[in-house]
Amino acid sequence: MPCYNCESTLGEAVKSIYTQNLTIPFEVVMVDDGSTDGTKELIKKLAKNHKEIKYILHEKNLGGGAARNTAMKNSIGDIIFCLDSDDILEDNCLNNMYKTLIDNNLDGVTISKSIKFSDKDINNIQYITEMDFINSLIPFESLLDKKYECGLYSTFMYNREVYDVTKGYPIEHGFDTQGFAFRFLINDFKAMAAPNAIYYHRLSGKNNSYYNREYKLGKINFNWFKIFEEFIYIFNDEIKEKILSFDIYGNVAKKNILSIFTNVEDIFSLDYKNFISKNSKKKYFNYLNSKNTLNKYEYYWLYVYTQDVNYLIKSICKGINYPYQYKKLLKYIQRHNKDDIHEIYNKVTKNFIEQNFFVKLYNRLLKGW
Repeated sequence: MPCYNCESTLGEAVKSIYTQNLTIPFEVVMVDDGSTDGTKELIKKLAKNHKEIKYILHEKNLGGGAARNTAMKNSIGDIIFCLDSDDILEDNCLNNMYKTLIDNNLDGVTISKSIKFSDKDINNIQYITEMDFINSLIPFESLLDKKYECGLYSTFMYNREVYDVTKGYPIEHGFDTQGFAFRFLINDFKAMAAPNAIYYHRLSGKNNSYYNREYKLGKINFNWFKIFEEFIYIFNDEIKEKILSFDIYGNVAKKNILSIFTNVEDIFSLDYKNFISKNSKKKYFNYLNSKNTLNKYEYYWLYVYTQDVNYLIKSICKGINYPYQYKKLLKYIQRHNKDDIHEIYNKVTKNFIEQNFFVKLYNRLLKGW
């Protein structure tokens, strides 16, 4: 359980764990992610009443992904489920999920129904989401197909191998659950929705949910971009271009990055299924190493995968010349040379023949990055 300033809801969430009628041993690993209210004291109190609770503290707020990863690293169970500190489990939800996981020899299993309720009244239901793929395998394509409700975006149970292969939840953006869903399916893990697995999502009148926090910070497009960037190799060149050129700093209400998939029949590369396999990114990396020449998208993904700035420079020289990539390059130079923007500009224009790119880059940076 990742916990952040949740003293008003945490007790109810924990109470619902003890209505699951689990017949197997379990632990409750709670990570206080730098809370500033009474969350820490409440966790300590709950731990005194429940021997299964293990408490870990982040001195600073690191985000949901980091909190989930810390919990995983400090857990011993073979089967994992993440319960958010403001949500509630229906009776037997985990029991039904566990049975589906074991009976079908799956790597993961999602809820079948998400009930959104308002504030403190669980009976004040705002709307209900019925998940698809009950008792059928969830395909990777469902992550971007609006015809389906994919429970992996909500919450799901999975075995420890999933965590080991995926390396956990992403921490560089605010959509850790969505990013983990991509990591799960692209590594060819098998999941389905469990019958009668009901989960209550709390909608706060204070609009303090993680999604609303990200929305207010203007990070919705950025978060999706970071997910797509991580797996850019599965898309065809047209979609790659739309992703990498998208204005992720723009107003999401005016243009959502997900709109690039609207009314587009074919979004994937011809060989994408070759890379839906265990250790997908390593397999693609090895594939690129076997090629004699690489295009701009391949160089860019190598940068994303390795964080080697030389790949970023090669991708830019090949034609990926968009604001986000400019910013990454200049920030890298600035961080390593401790120069300001003007000093960087003067240095690079003296040392590079193609100065138009750097003039453009310099002007963009001065506009307010």
